[in-house]
Amino acid sequence: MGNPNMFITGKIPVQGQDDYGKDETFALHAKQTRLNSELRSPTPIGSLKIYYENDFFNTESSMDYRLVERLISLLSRSRALTANKTKN
Repeated sequence: MGNPNMFITGKIPVQGQDDYGKDETFALHAKQTRLNSELRSPTPIGSLKIYYENDFFNTESSMDYRLVERLISLLSRSRALTANKTKN
């Protein structure tokens, strides 16, 4: 039925089409699943923010862990400190 990573209802064969009733196929995946969390808290020296995000989509045949973004930020009235890492 075309791309195995997409569910397109218009590609499902119906009665009267050549492919109707020939194969039974069902596919379910979590390749594009993203998990993230964000934590914020006031501290004695400023506002702290921690953000983390990952997914499980590297290649067409793999569901490997992949870091999407991590961020640590500390903001005070006079200064800001940020450390960030994103995917390539």
